[in-house]
Amino acid sequence: MCYRKIVSSFAGVAVAVLLAACSGGAGGGATGPADLVPIPRISSFNPPVFTFCTIDDSGRLMVTVRNQGGDEAAASTTTVQFSPGGPVSKPTDPLSGGVDNLTFDFPAGCFNADCGFTITVDSGNVVSESSETNNSADGKCIG
Repeated sequence: MCYRKIVSSFAGVAVAVLLAACSGGAGGGATGPADLVPIPRISSFNPPVFTFCTIDDSGRLMVTVRNQGGDEAAASTTTVQFSPGGPVSKPTDPLSGGVDNLTFDFPAGCFNADCGFTITVDSGNVVSESSETNNSADGKCIG
């Protein structure tokens, strides 16, 4: 299955992302070049929304990177730009239509009161992709 990103706003903040299935062949349904994207998770809000603010049991930001393209994506780097706090980068495994789950420590002072961030997959631009316009997503964790 591949995904299309549609950003909407919730209380003036772009947090909701709708996922739509695509048709196709290999790599979870897609054909053609690799296409790395950050994937949101469903929040526990009522009503639920798709969010990039997912925190694990250790208090770290969880980021899921998916290759929704048909070709394998080489190893790359995922960067989270925290505001405030600055950038934190992690290596991303080669992906053949699967996902890589990464965790990022929140920088000291990021929750002042809230912690905004931008996730950028393939931040070093080493993967030849079908679309370079869907590599980033904004999120905010309420402090």
